[in-house]
Amino acid sequence: MEEVINSALVVARYLQKRRPGARCFPVAEPRVIKELLDHGLRISEEPEEIDVVVIAFDRTFDYRKLNIAYRASLHGADLIATNPDRTCPMPGYDLPDAACMIAAIEACTLRKVEPIVGKPSKIMLQEALDLIDLEAGECAMLGDRPETDIQMAHCTPEAMGWRASGRHCRA
Repeated sequence: MEEVINSALVVARYLQKRRPGARCFPVAEPRVIKELLDHGLRISEEPEEIDVVVIAFDRTFDYRKLNIAYRASLHGADLIATNPDRTCPMPGYDLPDAACMIAAIEACTLRKVEPIVGKPSKIMLQEALDLIDLEAGECAMLGDRPETDIQMAHCTPEAMGWRASGRHCRA
C-alpha cells in the first residue's frame, strides 16, 4: 500500500461514483479540493450552480463560505462531510475540526449533513476494503480515537484493535 486512505480520498471517490462531474463547493482545505478535482468533480462558488457542499476541516472557514453553503442549500445542494471529528489534535492543544463547520452549516440550513463519509462511517470502511481488495475478516483496524477509529472497527467484528497513541497516549 503506497497511499493513505483518508476522508478526502473517500469523499472524492464517493461523489465520483454517485454524482460524477458534480459541481462542488468545498468548505475545505486544498488537499480536499485537489482530491475532488482529481476525481473529475468541478468546483463552484455560485450557489445556484452548486450540486454538493463538501464540508471538511477548514482553517479558512469564514462567513463568506458559510453564506455560500447556506445559499447553495437553499437551491437544493446536497450537504456531505468528510469526518465528524470535533477537534484535530496538535502538540499542546487541539484545533476545531470538521464537526464545527458541520454544526454551523446545519444551524443555518436547518438540514442534517449526511452522509459523513469518514471514520466511523461504513462508507469509509467499504472504500478502504475496495481499495486494498480485501475482505473485512482479512484486516485489522487500528486506531487511537475510540469515538471514530474504534467505533469503525465495530462495524466489522472480525477486525478490531486499539493502539493507545497520539491523542490518547500518556507521555
